Amino acid sequence: MECEIAVVAPDASPSLTRVVVLEGWGVVRAAVREVLRAAPDLAVVGEAAGLAGGLRVLECLRERGGADVVLTALRLPDGGALDVARAVKACGLARRVVLLLREPDEADVAGLLALGLDGYALQAESGAVLAATIRQATGDGPALSPAAARGLLARLRVGRPAPEPLTAREHEILRLLAAGLSGKEVAARLGLSPKTVDRRRGDLLSKLDATSTAEAVAIAYRLGLVGWGDAAAAG
Repeated sequence: MECEIAVVAPDASPSLTRVVVLEGWGVVRAAVREVLRAAPDLAVVGEAAGLAGGLRVLECLRERGGADVVLTALRLPDGGALDVARAVKACGLARRVVLLLREPDEADVAGLLALGLDGYALQAESGAVLAATIRQATGDGPALSPAAARGLLARLRVGRPAPEPLTAREHEILRLLAAGLSGKEVAARLGLSPKTVDRRRGDLLSKLDATSTAEAVAIAYRLGLVGWGDAAAAG
């Protein structure tokens, strides 16, 4: 394990999605940096091997455009992914925190999403998939790569009773949320107010017996309420 930190590209254009990578292994950080370099709309602006170093990097970036997404390993030498999410959001250092897992069964991801993480992807997935997941994370919806979503589905509890039927409008909102649109984007797409979308999203969570939008989307996939083709078409 290394202990270094680096502010890599503090002057990256504010029009780019600015990413900070927290990972104990330098070789993994370098690999992530390399695959994201191919994405013209993303920029890795900082990296660190641990939580404390990551917070120092984010503080350094605060006056220079900040960071949009923190991509973190599950475990760091001085904390875990939940510690990262809580510290980063409490200090207003970044809006979204996405988990990068080595293995699909490495963690209770449904619980982590419910407690504050905003999405996750797997190291084995392609750079294009990782980049797409980070783009999803810039909205308010869940950021789940296809393989990550399948892993989450496998962990959802079994024996869940059939949900109360969704209205046509709720189904439409669910389909857009599954495509990664934020609440504001859903409102604009459907000509609704953001408050109406938030209320309908709360109704969806209640009907699907979910604790987060990410879990609601995963349940919807399992129940066939949305499909991968539906989500792609809505995007």
